[in-house]
Amino acid sequence: MEPKREYGLDVLKAAAAALIVLDHFQLCIDADYRFPFYPGYGDFDFGYVVELFFLLSGLLIARYVQRIRDGLSFREFFLRRYLRLFPLMALSSAVWSALFLLLGLHRLDGAWARQTPSLWSLLVTSLGVQEGWGFANSFINQPLWYLSVLIFCYLLFYALVRASRRLGVSPYYLFGGMIFVGAGIRSYGIELPFLNFAMSRGYCSFFAGVLLEALLRRRKPGKPALFACALVVAGITALMCADRFALIGDIKHALTFLYFPALIVLFRSDAAARLFKSPVFGLLGRASFNVYVWHMSGILIVTAMNVRGLVNVGAHPMTAMYLFALCCFAFGIFSHLCIEKPCARLTDRLLQKLLQK
Repeated sequence: MEPKREYGLDVLKAAAAALIVLDHFQLCIDADYRFPFYPGYGDFDFGYVVELFFLLSGLLIARYVQRIRDGLSFREFFLRRYLRLFPLMALSSAVWSALFLLLGLHRLDGAWARQTPSLWSLLVTSLGVQEGWGFANSFINQPLWYLSVLIFCYLLFYALVRASRRLGVSPYYLFGGMIFVGAGIRSYGIELPFLNFAMSRGYCSFFAGVLLEALLRRRKPGKPALFACALVVAGITALMCADRFALIGDIKHALTFLYFPALIVLFRSDAAARLFKSPVFGLLGRASFNVYVWHMSGILIVTAMNVRGLVNVGAHPMTAMYLFALCCFAFGIFSHLCIEKPCARLTDRLLQKLLQK
């Protein structure tokens, strides 16, 4: 039986997806926006919002610790997750590659020149092994690097839980060890297969999410803890808005271990449950994954239209950016209902057949 859906976490997912869409739009379109605390302003890299996705993924997968220790098979644990991700990974990568070539974006200079769609790069990206696994990143539908790292984190999570059972130790010690491995990779600039910057982001934040869920399950945060989390969120947000990043220190670790966990605690509180009680928030949360995998294809279309003079993003950049984000969520909801859910039913039937063998 699936646990009750927490709409507060869905709001966080949707907000994170929206920020990533805004960030990629202004970077790829190269429009200049001037107002405080927008994607790309100051020293804050909105790409680190992906750490929130890793944290939430770890938070949600933590409930499988005991089930794995009790004998949950690898096929049932891993294939269920992989088969849910694979259809959208493959389809969105194929659409992105086709649009990139058909729209002639390979002839543009700058960042687009790094993109090299090919059958091999499409295969690697579709399988979710394009980043961190040892293959050269071809930058096809680049945001999918997150899923590539997440897939390996799932594998590692299962392996660590099983190893902990054989060693007779708590798996949470091993999860904590992976956080230190991730931090060490970052600190010493290691770039090897499975030991590189991309994987380090997953190790730190995914396993921090697992530990956070274990902590919250042991003791529900009271008013003092909620007040402390609110202070952390307000204080770091104020420093970011004031462009005082030197006072924050290592922004990656501050986000992973302070800011995002505090946000998660606040958005799981009883007050948040009362505020976000509409199923609409659940729909937005479910659609956020689709927004994430499809938005770069939308950016290709807008880029081509902008280059050909069919639209003039520079004339009204803010309006264009927000309209684009709304279109992404509209398509994300369509994709969730008409693509992801039918694919999930097919993969569930396939999984049942595989588990019966």
